[in-house]
Amino acid sequence: TANGDIKLAHNLEKIIDPRGAASDSPVLTVTYDSQDKVDKQRFIEMEMDADIDFTIGDTKTTVTDARGNLKIVDFPADNRLEVTNGGHTFKYEFNQDRLITKIEFPEGNIVTYHYYPAKDKDKHPAGNLHFVRNIPGPAGGEIMETEYKYHTWYNQIIYIKDPNGNETSIDRDGNGNIDKIYLPGIDQPYDYDYYPAGEPKVYGVVKRITDPEGNVTEYEYHPENLPGGDGNNLPGGRLMNTSIGGYLAKVTVDKNGVNIFKSYVYDHLGNLKESQDGEGVKTIYDYNDQNGNLNPYGEVQKLIQGASGSTDGQPSADLITTFVYDDNGNIDMEISSTGITIDYGFDRLNRLTSKSYQGGTEVMTYGFQYDNNSNLKAVTYPDSVRKDTFTYNSRDLLETETRGSGE
Repeated sequence: TANGDIKLAHNLEKIIDPRGAASDSPVLTVTYDSQDKVDKQRFIEMEMDADIDFTIGDTKTTVTDARGNLKIVDFPADNRLEVTNGGHTFKYEFNQDRLITKIEFPEGNIVTYHYYPAKDKDKHPAGNLHFVRNIPGPAGGEIMETEYKYHTWYNQIIYIKDPNGNETSIDRDGNGNIDKIYLPGIDQPYDYDYYPAGEPKVYGVVKRITDPEGNVTEYEYHPENLPGGDGNNLPGGRLMNTSIGGYLAKVTVDKNGVNIFKSYVYDHLGNLKESQDGEGVKTIYDYNDQNGNLNPYGEVQKLIQGASGSTDGQPSADLITTFVYDDNGNIDMEISSTGITIDYGFDRLNRLTSKSYQGGTEVMTYGFQYDNNSNLKAVTYPDSVRKDTFTYNSRDLLETETRGSGE
């Protein structure tokens, strides 16, 4: 730091977006007060500031976000927290382990969380949620309670009882993997099998799931020494598993019946490169731009549907859809296989503001408007007459929806 104060050396000062037009242009800057507390965040592209007001000795911190919304965070006691946002206060309480024990909502309803006690010197069970109780507010209603039980060794859920008394139980093996799931009112369970077959289920990789009616869903994986299945992402350095360990290769639904499947191949970065459906039709996902360079952000540049013929003799279709992205990774343009171009518009908050369809000389544009809290406020139609509007209450919950209201 310029003043040599080491305590400031950890403070984040700015974030630079590598995708921006200027590589050294920050998208966010942060300034601090004399007590090393965040004082202001500035969002460069949006030209918006968020202000944080913190005073030593005062239990409250005031945050004014980039849209001018005021939030007050208060710590009136060690194990309590109150957050006031838009005039509505949420109250939280915690136990000595900082696990939440109570939430009181602005409407007066309360949710309490109850945990199992520690066993002797073993603190692990103390983090296991025993039951959750929903207590109605002044509007009335019934108290509802959900109960949970856990595996002794792994502290994983093995039993759930909902407020209506419905019970779900989960059998687990010695490694904590799910063995069977029994749902309320159903005699037969969901049965899980794992790789490697016939050996202890140490990997936790699901091979098949059999539902209560006997229908089987089966999962296959590329081997660890060929994780993507395309022969290009070959790892090395140690002995690899030649049966499992890579990405998901195939899912077969109703294995013992209609046998509907879909298979997958990935590139060396783990991007989905190719999929094939049960009829043998391939879809290819191309990540190279028009200059032949691989997109480093995993954004599909070209989608080729029907890249191969089907097993019943249907020829390949090669339906190509191309995509163009803006600097923030939003789809800027989509050109479909039918020749229709779809243009997308976004504001500085990356909210969709327009969607235009163009085929030939005809253009149809939909518009989207938002309030200060990013709630969708209105949708305008291509005829510029029809308009859907939405209103929200002070807690940003949808209050009214009017279709085709016009201006």
